[in-house]
Amino acid sequence: DEQQRWIVMHRGKLSIACNLGADTVSVPVTGEVVSAWGEPAVGTESTALPGHSFAILRRGEASPA
Repeated sequence: DEQQRWIVMHRGKLSIACNLGADTVSVPVTGEVVSAWGEPAVGTESTALPGHSFAILRRGEASPA
């Protein structure tokens, strides 16, 4: 999102979420935090990233129906 200044990249089961802006943003990715700069708040549908931070998240597998 260029306006809110964040980016998310996916590689296999990992997602890298970066907040390039000064304000906290909510990015549409969740999972187990593998590494981070700042203190991300992982929710059920998104992760809140404080300004100028990043998080590497391991996404879980969807359970079979």
